[in-house]
Amino acid sequence: MKRLTWIVGLLLFTFLILIAWLCFFQFPSMDDYAGTYLKKVYGLGGAIKWYLKESNGRFTSIPVFLTISSSKTLLGAYGWLLLGTLIIAFSCVFFFVRMIGRHLFEPVLSGWMAALIAAMILLVFLEVVPEISSFIYWMATGVTYLLPFAFFLLLTCAYSCLLKAAGKRRWMWTLVVGVATCLLAGCNEVMLYYVCALPFLIGISILAMGKPLPVQIGALAGLSILVVLAVLQLPGNMARAGHYVQKQSLLESAAGAAYRTWQTLLNIFTSPLFYVSCLGIVIASAYLKANVLAYWTTKRNFWMVQVACLAAMIFCFDVVIRQVGNEVIPPRAINIMVCLTVVGCWWIILLNAARIRQLMDTLLLNRVLMMRAFLFIFCIALTGSGFAWQLMKNLVEAPLHAAILKQREADILREKAAGNKVVVIKTYQKEAERIAREKYGNKHRFILEEFAMPPSFSYFKDEPNKKELAYFYAEYHGVDTLIGAEGKFARWGLIDDRLK
Repeated sequence: MKRLTWIVGLLLFTFLILIAWLCFFQFPSMDDYAGTYLKKVYGLGGAIKWYLKESNGRFTSIPVFLTISSSKTLLGAYGWLLLGTLIIAFSCVFFFVRMIGRHLFEPVLSGWMAALIAAMILLVFLEVVPEISSFIYWMATGVTYLLPFAFFLLLTCAYSCLLKAAGKRRWMWTLVVGVATCLLAGCNEVMLYYVCALPFLIGISILAMGKPLPVQIGALAGLSILVVLAVLQLPGNMARAGHYVQKQSLLESAAGAAYRTWQTLLNIFTSPLFYVSCLGIVIASAYLKANVLAYWTTKRNFWMVQVACLAAMIFCFDVVIRQVGNEVIPPRAINIMVCLTVVGCWWIILLNAARIRQLMDTLLLNRVLMMRAFLFIFCIALTGSGFAWQLMKNLVEAPLHAAILKQREADILREKAAGNKVVVIKTYQKEAERIAREKYGNKHRFILEEFAMPPSFSYFKDEPNKKELAYFYAEYHGVDTLIGAEGKFARWGLIDDRLK
């Protein structure tokens, strides 16, 4: 069994190493380019105030994002930024597994097994999210979405410690949870929604088991209400939502939200790897501590109600976004909603473990066989997944993509060195064909036909060749005028009255 876990670990961490390696073929995109200009106009503190007043109310993530994006030195090490974000996210998942393992299961997981499970969890997330590029390969969303989601997992551990503690220690954990709630609520709107809903969901679950509601959970629920009210009044959020003016009928919003909820859930329920992971949770439920299992046997609501609550969380959020802003949730936000829903599904399986007590006894009697079968099935599902196929393709595509963008930057530097303030930007596809021909010779047509350009894992919007994006790309690179596929565009500073 030990040898098998090492073989599986080698496979899983090979995947993670390849994912990490792709970080070094990514480049800044869209919002990443804004920080240097805003810092030049307002200073760093003023840029943060401008963002929170004019753009959004993400008072936790915006200072971090602008501190990074306002530094060309940091953006010049873009691959290391992405790798650092990925390592932090994995570390949070690892500590989540360790903490939950100590609180709920016996025997205690070793560090190696916790790392193995953390790798599995992260790979399941990568399989089910709708847009991998904005999940791990775009710095703006790494700071705004991925890291807050990772810290949310640690918040659930803090709630677990709170419920297990007594006396003054319970109030200490309440303070920790309260501070974390305020900080995570300022990261993005999805976090605001789920973090502030969490004490209510926990409270309802406790009451459903016929247990008295801890006063600390009630206090955290009250704090969540205050946080939501405060965040909604921030100027940036009011401007972003058009001052909360209704844009369409509630029926239209509900119909659209129902469709989008179904689309979101399809990302999860069409993934074979998700079902295999659920099998792993069923096997893990056989190792629940006796006191935990006894506590959960008092639960009164049915599992279908719990699943419906998960879907309702997505639906209600989508209704609000449509009703207030007349917008749909972008893939970068759906990414973490999908991940939260997956975690919720795993939790529901554990909550209902008492219903499969006979199966649990059978699993314990055949635990070695079941563990071997699970590891084998997981590896087969992973290597045959759509994510694995896209990963292999990106290993070929990403270096070619990076060569195109490096050549683009080299062309700009050459023109600037020659004293030219007007730079012609070649089209991406023509550059792809030229560089592929140089790199692969007469095989370049096969490469371009079989491998999509730009790569699916790269968050690429081709800014200099798009009218609505070229101005901040030109400003970042210090070019007065860009001539791209859609025309001639001046840099941000030349069309902004604040610099005149």
